[in-house]
Amino acid sequence: MLTKAFWQATAERVVSSIAGGALAALGSDAIGVFDVDFGKVASVALLAGLVSLLKALIVGKATDGGPSLGNAETLNPAAPEKAVAVPEASLGDSLGDGVQGITDGVNGIGRGE
Repeated sequence: MLTKAFWQATAERVVSSIAGGALAALGSDAIGVFDVDFGKVASVALLAGLVSLLKALIVGKATDGGPSLGNAETLNPAAPEKAVAVPEASLGDSLGDGVQGITDGVNGIGRGE
């Protein structure tokens, strides 16, 4: 739980929650920018961020160390599988015949073929 990946994922969640809380408070009863009670907006946004932080800490303690309750987020993904090489002969033969046929057809247009 005290890994760099955990804190990066948690910080992303907290910032997202703060932004969402601010947007929710802004849209609640303000019509214009001068009508906004910025103290209320800040209070709601910071409370949303605090709830997000506490949730991540509780879930990190209860699970295998990630901030996701359902383990939907992998903080240390496994190494990607190696790419499989395609033999050039099989690819080149099948494409080469089709391209040659198109080229022959295009070249024959001007000659009336």
